[in-house]
Amino acid sequence: MTATTATSALVLPHGGPPGAHPARLLCDGAGVRVRDRAGRTYLDAAGGLDGVSLGHAHPELVDAAARQLRRLPAGPVGHRQASDAAYHLAERLAATVPGFDQVYLDSCDSAAVDTAVRFARYHHRAQGRPLRRRILAVEGALHGCTGFSAAASAQPALSHGFADPDAGTVHLRRPPHRAAAGAAAVVAELVDELTAVIHELGPDTIAACVVEPVLTAAGALVPPADYLPAIRAVLARHDILLIADESVTGLRRTGPLTSTGVLDPPPDLLVLGPSLTSAHVPLAAVLVGPEVSASLVAGAAAIGGLGHGGPTAGHPLACAVADRALDILADPETGRRVAALADHLAGRLAGQADHPAVREIRQEGLLAAYVLHPGDRELPYDAVAHEAAELAAERGLLVRAYSSAVVLAPPLTVTENELDDMVARWDEALRALPAAPAAAESKGHW
Repeated sequence: MTATTATSALVLPHGGPPGAHPARLLCDGAGVRVRDRAGRTYLDAAGGLDGVSLGHAHPELVDAAARQLRRLPAGPVGHRQASDAAYHLAERLAATVPGFDQVYLDSCDSAAVDTAVRFARYHHRAQGRPLRRRILAVEGALHGCTGFSAAASAQPALSHGFADPDAGTVHLRRPPHRAAAGAAAVVAELVDELTAVIHELGPDTIAACVVEPVLTAAGALVPPADYLPAIRAVLARHDILLIADESVTGLRRTGPLTSTGVLDPPPDLLVLGPSLTSAHVPLAAVLVGPEVSASLVAGAAAIGGLGHGGPTAGHPLACAVADRALDILADPETGRRVAALADHLAGRLAGQADHPAVREIRQEGLLAAYVLHPGDRELPYDAVAHEAAELAAERGLLVRAYSSAVVLAPPLTVTENELDDMVARWDEALRALPAAPAAAESKGHW
């Protein structure tokens, strides 16, 4: 492609028409700041794509990567071998997150959701239930863009133009945000609806239900506290596995080490995402509970191995970085720091609740969203949130847009002053946003 061509060779997802040039070419960063090729600096309130947990170019993570590159720069997990870095990280994760016996290290969170679905189906087949293949998922969730993860994501922009890779996915009605009027009554309705769906489909056809503790793409929607325990109880009564996708919420984003740690019993499978390495190196993990772990072991014993894996899954470079990151993320002091920063952020967010463009502000830990009045545009990538995100970028602030919601997920290393600066720049962007027509209010689905 020549220099005079109007389009870019880079396929740029989620950002304008096909072939468009990237609006910003980022070239370096440190902490909560990144710089583009034109020399402009931005505060990264999006945390990359929610995964830069410890800031950009964290010196201890960079040092860990350099040491591993000099020791063993590559190495698969499988065929009776693994790097010591992968072995150590798996052992450490299993010991750090209660309720899990084994860990599969994957290359990204989308692939990890696919792995969790495969493991769920594998488990039922090993237990003599081969017809249990259907997957339940929740409307409004975002699990990824690969096969099973895309099917589980009820996101029109992800499915447009793509064939359904897995028609066995059934979507449940999304829960209300915890602050919504009548939320308790809606949870009771959702439990009844889940029970009805299970009986309609037949419990012997359903393998698992995939959930996000906080529905990030639905505008950081935080379900009422009794929602997940109630869903868990219904699933357990019918031997349906629970897959918790904590790609965003896991590893202190909401404060605790995991958002589903309060569930009893814990999820059968749990996905952790790019926060494992502060997104410095691609990595994700599937934590496997005891029942599924026993099925994986039994199935592998029957044929002498487990038919799953990939050449970069559990890459030693990523595992070495994650091991050092876990020193920080697993420390209870990090959780206390996140809680204090979340309280500070809540105070700043409250001052913007009456802004004319804002329909609702939601927050859980250092994950927050502004749900905006939707305006009169129909295309998902021409929606009001994307315009607001561009206005923020013009003011040196990077945020993440989803249709009518703008999400903030800054690095957990952010300071109070940096949070104040982020909110101030976002306030300037909101003030520059054209007012939404009142008649368009009914178009919102948040």
